[in-house]
This record gives sequence, structure tokens and C-alpha cells, in this order.
Amino acid sequence: MAALVWLAKRPLPLAYLGGADPALDIALRAWMARRTDGLLPPRCALDTPQLRLLLPEAEWLAPPGPDGGPAPLGRLEALAAAEAADPRAARRTLGELLREDQRTVRFTGSPLLQDLVVQGPLALERWRQLLLPTADDGVRVKELLQLCRLRESVRLVGAGADEARPEALRPRPARDGDEALPAAAPGDADARAGSRAWRGTPRR
Repeated sequence: MAALVWLAKRPLPLAYLGGADPALDIALRAWMARRTDGLLPPRCALDTPQLRLLLPEAEWLAPPGPDGGPAPLGRLEALAAAEAADPRAARRTLGELLREDQRTVRFTGSPLLQDLVVQGPLALERWRQLLLPTADDGVRVKELLQLCRLRESVRLVGAGADEARPEALRPRPARDGDEALPAAAPGDADARAGSRAWRGTPRR
């Protein structure tokens, strides 16, 4: 098995947020409030000092350049090389699938909410990503607002990857209706630096 594999990738209805994830809920409500006559909001309507204070983990994903390079994945870039754990799944990396999702959002102009489960040599991680399209002219999507967070991390205990078994970390109390997260979940700086499951760095 590869050092980094993805176990699940599933879309979620936007109504699933419903206050369960405050940061993502704030971003979605702000995006919807700044739409006028069905047009997409421009970046300047969302990239404000107020929202930056509320959503410091937000990132802006530019479209692929004219040289045909891969589209940026923001905080999920460290997981791009993850291969499918199930041999019956499509032989594509997680990065390829996430870039395909970006193309869909750019084409449809519709937000995307999804959950991801990735396993590295030392940890099993559950991520949630929200992509919100923006357009300077209200129609042609230019940049995507990405909000991505590590929801849960489970340390793998065992002699080897094939024998490893999950050992849940001690959860911290949930806040504002959010689901409980482990006390050892990384802060923004850790998440930006890259996934610990990918780097093989044990949580403390």
C-alpha cells in the first residue's frame, strides 16, 4: 500500500452545515448575501478585513495558468499524491480528483462542500472543504474561496502500516454546536505547513 492513500471523498449538501461548522457556515452565508440578481460575487465583496478576521484560514485559489500547470489545491496540496486505497477505485490520485472538482465548480458556478478521509503512515485524517466561486463580471468564475479544516485525526498504532490500528485521540469539548475535535488537532500554522499524515510526524 502507498504511504499516503485516500479512503473516502464524498460531497455534502450545503444544508448539512446548519451551524454545525461555524467557520464554513459564516463563509457560505457571506457568499450568499453578496450575490445580487443571481450573479456571483466578486472577490472584493468577500475579501474584506472583517471576513479575514473571522476566517483567517481562508485561501484564494487561482485558475490554472496559461502554461497548463496544475490548479493549486491550497491547504490540501500536501494530500495531492494520495492514491486510492481500494484497488477497484479509479487509478487517479486525490489531487487529480480535487482538481476535477474545481473544474466543476468553475463551470457551474455552484459551491461545493465535501468530506475527505486520508490515511498516512502514522495517522488517519478527516478533512472538510468548502469551495465558493467568485466572478468579477458575475458570470465567469475567476477565483475560488477555499475554506478547509482538519476535523479529526486518529493516530495509527502498530508495527507496520498493514498492521496499524486506529487509536482515537482524546476529544475536546464541542463549541457552538460544532462536532468534537481531538485536542491534538493542529492549528492554522500546522495545517498550512501540510498534513501530518503526509509528513509522517506523530501528534503530541
